[in-house]
Amino acid sequence: MATAAKEHSVKIQINKTHYEAASSDMTGLQLKALASIPAGNKLFKESPGKEPDQLIGDGDVVPLHNGDRFYDLPPGVVGADSLLDRQVRRLKDAFPAAVLTARPDGSSLLTVADLPMPSGWDRERITITMILPAGYPTAKPSGFETAADLKLADGRTPTAGKGDHVIDGTPYAHFCWQPSLQWENDEHELWKRVKFALVRFAEHRT
Repeated sequence: MATAAKEHSVKIQINKTHYEAASSDMTGLQLKALASIPAGNKLFKESPGKEPDQLIGDGDVVPLHNGDRFYDLPPGVVGADSLLDRQVRRLKDAFPAAVLTARPDGSSLLTVADLPMPSGWDRERITITMILPAGYPTAKPSGFETAADLKLADGRTPTAGKGDHVIDGTPYAHFCWQPSLQWENDEHELWKRVKFALVRFAEHRT
């Protein structure tokens, strides 16, 4: 029986992670459970070409086919083609570990894990966290956060543009570094900000 179930499983992607669905029909809630997606997040099925992506309700039954692709977004994001949606998808194309989580005050918490750190620091990989204020993308983020215990390779604590910050009870090192150029607020904005942070880590080791 186990072999037969394996043969009839459907191979899909959710947030660019591969899964095997045991049934050819699943509800939105079942798909969320399969990928451990928070119940309050919205689930979308990617549509081909320029067709708008399909919003999947928790009770909607979705016929599954090999190669189907899904992704989730936090509540409060309007429509499947908003600027924030496109920014998150662009960011996940480069950094699949990126996660956007809604917060009660209307802001969102962007977390991008497993980023490569340049030499000169005390670790090879890092997580960057960024608060997107309520009103984003019109309202801009103020710098970004990293692990509170981040140090230089020689054991010193970085001082350039650094402060302490606590988010939802968790301490972080806050870097107030901001891009000097006025970027266009397009679909590449979040990707640019993460890349900017990595460049600044390579440039500033004091």
